[in-house]
Amino acid sequence: MKRLFLALSLVALAACGGPQEIQWADPKPDPFAAPRPPAAGGIPKPAQLPANAPRTAIPEQQSRLSLLGDTSIVKARHVVGFTDRHREFWTVDDGFVRYDRLNVGAFDPRENNYTALRRLIEGTEIAETGLRYDDADVKTVQRSLGALSYVLAASATRRCFVFAHIAANQELVGSRCLAAGHPDMFNLEFKMLDLIGRIRLDGGVISRGKPLG
Repeated sequence: MKRLFLALSLVALAACGGPQEIQWADPKPDPFAAPRPPAAGGIPKPAQLPANAPRTAIPEQQSRLSLLGDTSIVKARHVVGFTDRHREFWTVDDGFVRYDRLNVGAFDPRENNYTALRRLIEGTEIAETGLRYDDADVKTVQRSLGALSYVLAASATRRCFVFAHIAANQELVGSRCLAAGHPDMFNLEFKMLDLIGRIRLDGGVISRGKPLG
């Protein structure tokens, strides 16, 4: 009987073309892993959103994201009128923070922290010119909102901290550029990591709970 079973097994194996490799499901992504570099074939174009879209100033209590602790670095908050997403723009000392959350669906899966950083540095959102992007300069850290990537880039006159976080239907990006001699010049990285570490993508729960000033 054992010989018959072995013979039948060999026949079945031969019919399938020999031993088959087992295909395991992909493991759960490591939240501390660095974002994947852009796929071969070029950087996917982000949705082109009009630069002249109307902005509406809002108080902190209407914000869709919250900032713990001292909020004095945020000079103004605006929402930008788009039908497919909530876009919020913070003006901070010498820079900005921009938050996008899609109403439906998710961002192109080819978009990641690297592609967002490249878009920021090579685009027109950052007023400072002369900045250069290189994948090798990107640092990635884990914060409460997830994997955050950033670069310290320099031009002839300024030093900039540029950051990006993309996850499914949310994008948080921004920059701060300081001129030589600025009191925060040598603490720029520390100060910005502290600021980002206090941001919560909570839909504005903490912001709504603050008293009107």
